[in-house]
Amino acid sequence: MAALSLAELAGAADIIDLPGGTFVMGDEAGDDNEAPKRVTAKPFRLMRTEVTNQSFAIFVKATGYTTDREREG
Repeated sequence: MAALSLAELAGAADIIDLPGGTFVMGDEAGDDNEAPKRVTAKPFRLMRTEVTNQSFAIFVKATGYTTDREREG
């Protein structure tokens, strides 16, 4: 499989809009800090699929990006 360029990766990004809303998050069987509670998320955008290691490597090579961990040593 041929590697994609950064421009091809950006063009292939399938971004979807999620409306947000209120829901119950937590686990009744979990620890005290996992107790169910109502939370509200604002609308947001998300890629339909995950970022692969290959596409992240192309991004890093094209931009010189370094992660927090790399900068901190």
